[in-house]
Amino acid sequence: GNTEQAALLVHKVKGAAGNLSMDQLHRCSGILELQLRSAPDQAAPALAAFDTALATVLDAARTADPGDR
Repeated sequence: GNTEQAALLVHKVKGAAGNLSMDQLHRCSGILELQLRSAPDQAAPALAAFDTALATVLDAARTADPGDR
């Protein structure tokens, strides 16, 4: 169902975040993935933390100096 698809997508984000040393996003992704698999009806706090961590990464990417890439 949708919960399993969400867990798989979050797992992929976790892997990419780990490979790119995005520690907070990696950590929040792992917590959310576990929550989605074990008690999805209680995933709201983990989803909020994931959302914040993802927003932080995206904001940093948007404001990064192109010369730093």
